[in-house]
Amino acid sequence: MKRVFVFLFVFSTILAIGQIDLNDGLILYYPLDGNANDFGPGNLDGIPSVNWAQDYQGNSSGAAQFNGFDTYIDFPEDEALKPQLPVSFSFYVRLNSPNVQQGWIFSTNYSQNTYRGIFCNIDNARIQFSIGDGDLNSTSSSARRTKTVTKPLNMGQWYHIVGLVRGLSDMSIYVDCMDEPGTYSGTGGNINYNSDPGSIGRGDITDISPYYFNGGLDDFRYWNRALTEEEVVALCDLVARLENATEDIQFNVTIGPNPAHDFIAVHFSSDFNNAMVRYEIRNMQGQVVANGNSKSQQGNNPILVDVKLLSAGIYYLRIENEAEFLIRKIIVE
Repeated sequence: MKRVFVFLFVFSTILAIGQIDLNDGLILYYPLDGNANDFGPGNLDGIPSVNWAQDYQGNSSGAAQFNGFDTYIDFPEDEALKPQLPVSFSFYVRLNSPNVQQGWIFSTNYSQNTYRGIFCNIDNARIQFSIGDGDLNSTSSSARRTKTVTKPLNMGQWYHIVGLVRGLSDMSIYVDCMDEPGTYSGTGGNINYNSDPGSIGRGDITDISPYYFNGGLDDFRYWNRALTEEEVVALCDLVARLENATEDIQFNVTIGPNPAHDFIAVHFSSDFNNAMVRYEIRNMQGQVVANGNSKSQQGNNPILVDVKLLSAGIYYLRIENEAEFLIRKIIVE
């Protein structure tokens, strides 16, 4: 098993020399923070019919919650969402059930009675990525090519998934930054699409009811190219920063509003009244776009972080004192 080593210096070092841009080839990005708005370049907002629940960082209404029988998010109808291979995906997933009928995570072409586009589902708690060749009225193994990872996922646990689909026998599936071994099945041919849009949370199998996903999904990204291993390292490093910061946080800070238009207010507990605090905002390329220093004040006198000059999008706000730090994802509208 190949390990994607994640060091905190890798992301900033690689980005600093201009070799990586995770926005390159990005088709869409759904943070899924209470809506299905797209923060990618195409403004391809999803059409949600879904509930919202706590995300992997513990933020309320920060992730999409699928019930396994009638909730989903449809892609809009746009040809940009149906590229030829290679393609890549990144998302967080939490399973409530290992049952394959409740495990259809997404399909880039939600087409009845036919495998088309790229689809991802769960089979016996194991994640699969597949290519559908559009064989009419067939969802047999002859109409798809699938890679299934060996590692089973635990119920109720958040996992970070990166899927790279380059060709019929050339797929990589990373589970929490590990390039997992797996097996191929099916004899389907090249990727095929029709005019039907894609959908998150459901897939159609023959003439019975669709298979729906039962679990949580967060931070869904879709590229029209294959990420490099260096880019997966950078993406995993970004994930590690967020997760480690969430676990290590010791001081009590409240941040809002988020999404924001003009300012983000940072409220501190009494333990950090009049403490010197530094803040920094980075964009998705790791570039610092705003920073400053201020003294924390308890109660109704928060630090105000000005975001008026920032373009709409996803950023990461880092707040630190002499001993500790936290990182939070923020959205500027």
